[in-house]
Formats: sequence, C-alpha cells, structure tokens
Amino acid sequence: SLLIIWSQVAPLLGLPGSIGLHGVRSALAEFQPVTAALGVGTIALIWGLMRFAPRVPAALVAMAAATLAYQYVAAAFPQARLGPVVGYLGIPAPGDFLLPLMWEPLPSRAFVATLSTLLPHALLIALVSALESALSAQAVGERTGSRLTLRHVLAAQGAGNLASGLCGGLPVAVSPTSSIMAARTAPHGGSIPAWAACGVTIAAIALLRPLLQYVPMVALAAVLFTIAVALLDRWSRL
Repeated sequence: SLLIIWSQVAPLLGLPGSIGLHGVRSALAEFQPVTAALGVGTIALIWGLMRFAPRVPAALVAMAAATLAYQYVAAAFPQARLGPVVGYLGIPAPGDFLLPLMWEPLPSRAFVATLSTLLPHALLIALVSALESALSAQAVGERTGSRLTLRHVLAAQGAGNLASGLCGGLPVAVSPTSSIMAARTAPHGGSIPAWAACGVTIAAIALLRPLLQYVPMVALAAVLFTIAVALLDRWSRL
C-alpha cells in the first residue's frame, strides 16, 4: 500500500513522470497547484461520501465531479497549468493479433532469437506477478476473514494472461486496490463483484469511450490513493 501511495504522488501533483528519491527537488519545480488542489478535493470528497453517505458510490461520484471541475477550469482559464487526461482509448480488434500469430509464423532462427530475448523477461514478470498476487490474496483474506488458496489464484491469473496475450494485451496480475474494493463490496466473499466489474468495464469501454478520454489522471490517482490508505487506516474503510 505504501508503494501505491508513493506512485500516486506525481499525478496528484500534476507531474509528468514519477518522482525518484534523488529527484524530488527537480520534480517539485514542475508542481501544479491547481492540479494538486483538484486531487486533494477529490480525495476529500471520496472520504466525505464514504463517511457520511456510505450508500453513494464515492469513487464514481468523485471522478465525475473531478472531471467536470477539470474541464471547467481548462475552458475558463486556458493559461492554468493542469495535469494530463486519460486521452483517446484506441482498442484494436483481437483479430489484428490472432491472425498474424496463426498465419505468419516466425522463421526458426528468428523464433529462437526472439524466444531467448523474451523468456528471461517473461519469467521475471511472472515471478513479480505471482508475488503481488500472493500479497493481494493475503490482504483480501485478512479483510474478509477467509482463507484463499494461492494455487487457485495463480491458475486464474495464468488463464487471464493467456487470454490477454492472445488479444495483444499486457500481462495481468491480481491488483491489491481492486481486490480490496471488491472485498468491501462483498465482505463475505463471492464472485458477484468480479463479474459486475467485468460487465461495467466492457460496457464503459464500448459505450463511454469518447467520454473517458476527458477524465483527468489526477482523479484516477486520487481514487487509488484513497484505496491504498484504506489498507493502512481503519477510519477510511467502510
């Protein structure tokens, strides 16, 4: 959770990249007060709704409010320094990746050279993803009071990575933030939050993709920040 909090500091301050331990002074030179105020306001709104209106989807409402505020400031004050937005979400068709894989195999020498280059990195990513999944499973188990079988978690992760690779996607792992959010929604376990999140994600990408490009990165950082803090601070949990 501390790593998640630290990784969100840069977008909360409107900085273009991440903040290294040795580059704090130079990074703070690009500090954007308006973006920081928007991020702090989004965090305060999320915590306020969680505290006083627990039935309201705090993260969703706060992201919508932050997006409207960001676009208003950008239109009313063109000279204001604001952080980036999500931008256009271009999603190629799965066939663009499956067809070359099936019909255009690499020559033997090129295949061996490519495999020798990719295999060490693939093993490293698999190891890091497995460790992250184990930590996430432990955090969810402590949250829900249940015991998760790591073998099942890794099997599901492997199936997801196979599907993601066939569609040209990036390697996936169990996310601590989304897992904790699902545990909040269904404190006694169950797969309903996962299936609901899947359906909402597909519907949002299919129907709301033109609008999602206007969401500021600082709003997403604020949501992740509050989820990470919830792992450490019992007050901010539901």
